Amino acid sequence: MKEAYVSFEVAKLLKEKGFDWKVFHFYDEDGHLKHREGDCYSLYNWNYPTKDEYGSKYCSAPTQQMACRWLREEKGLNVNAIYGDYPALKKSFWMPQIDSLNGCYGVDDEDFFREYDSREDCIEAALQYCLTNLI
Repeated sequence: MKEAYVSFEVAKLLKEKGFDWKVFHFYDEDGHLKHREGDCYSLYNWNYPTKDEYGSKYCSAPTQQMACRWLREEKGLNVNAIYGDYPALKKSFWMPQIDSLNGCYGVDDEDFFREYDSREDCIEAALQYCLTNLI
């Protein structure tokens, strides 16, 4: 099984919005996904708020699952992907769903709703939307 990590663009948005959980992977300044050298079982916060060269160059690369959990626990937003299909066309799709846990209803922006071929693409789009428009 392969983990689904957030894209470099979403990782930068997470850093900007305060994501500070410890992770195994990070993006370097060129957007290449890397893992921490040394102890393979140590987690690290690559988004630490310092002004030294490393604090500005790298950003944490959580899995999509971890980013969704952070949004839910820290920001009160539940990100989900809803499965659908067109049996006659033998086509399936995923649509994003974002709900507020603070008593508000979900997103009603019609431009947000699209069909995606994979769950991972759908979640990535929903994460980017949350970090760009809702936080």
